[in-house]
Amino acid sequence: MAAAGVRSADFIKGWTRRAEPLDVGFVDEASMLDDRQFADLQDIFPTLVLFGDPAQLKALEAITHPAIRQRVADWRAAQTAPYCIYSAAILIEAGMTALVDRVLLVDAPEAVQLRRLTARDAASETLARQMIAAQASRERRLDAAHDVIDNRDDTQAVEAQVARLHRMFIRLAESV
Repeated sequence: MAAAGVRSADFIKGWTRRAEPLDVGFVDEASMLDDRQFADLQDIFPTLVLFGDPAQLKALEAITHPAIRQRVADWRAAQTAPYCIYSAAILIEAGMTALVDRVLLVDAPEAVQLRRLTARDAASETLARQMIAAQASRERRLDAAHDVIDNRDDTQAVEAQVARLHRMFIRLAESV
């Protein structure tokens, strides 16, 4: 959002009025707001996006994605390290895989994702499932990935995978 020059706020668990004006407000679960709070949000924000509304998401992406693509291209052109990792949660969904040489996926089964979302964000299981459903499917992400880190629970196993991939990325960079 910031890349496109859009000032925004994310409302996950209710909200409080902010002093500075913003362009876009995001509401993950409108049912968590009472009628007065929801009406107040509609007065504050010229654009109020409800999580899970595909039409609203497409309109927002039409504004933000061109600017994000340009920033990624500029960032990539400025890099001088043997290899760089660009972290983008929606790289596949946004059709931006052509901007990178390889796609590295940090993957976990849906049950692990649900457990982490409900613990980290204190999200309901219903909201956590909606958040997962809003992403590209796990199958689609795995199909798009050149490399995968299995991020179930074992930190040592993840660290070993990262070390192996680092060595491989260095070798790939040296061969270019």
